[in-house]
Amino acid sequence: MATSLLNLPKPKNKEIRKMTQILIIEKWLSIAQQNPWIRMRGSGDANDICAFEEALKTQDFFQCGTIAELYSFLSRGNWMLGQPFYFQNLCFINQINAGDEWLVIRDGLAFESLTAGAMEYPEFKKWVKRVMKATEQDLRNLTY
Repeated sequence: MATSLLNLPKPKNKEIRKMTQILIIEKWLSIAQQNPWIRMRGSGDANDICAFEEALKTQDFFQCGTIAELYSFLSRGNWMLGQPFYFQNLCFINQINAGDEWLVIRDGLAFESLTAGAMEYPEFKKWVKRVMKATEQDLRNLTY
């Protein structure tokens, strides 16, 4: 059985759900800022073409309502470094400027790097469903 961030059941109150989602996004942002590629965005480093973009912030995280919508964005490629998308508790943050290499985080665990464009939609959908059902240990071991 998959665990949820903070090990809480899905809140019924809309305001509580919103607050929980904000906490998850803040955790994803913290993880992104530790990633050596993603943290270059907004760094001011003259050797990096994304260094003068705005640093990644919580408002940049785009929520996808379905796996199909998520796939439609991820598989396009050519996204700015640090572009984040999420579906439920699964987050994807682009690690390469103008690329398609996604840091994958479920709840508070970064566990995978994925090239979405290399997968057809049916394969991607199955992959997401396996990841959503996996235990945290499965994710750590990449056995999902």
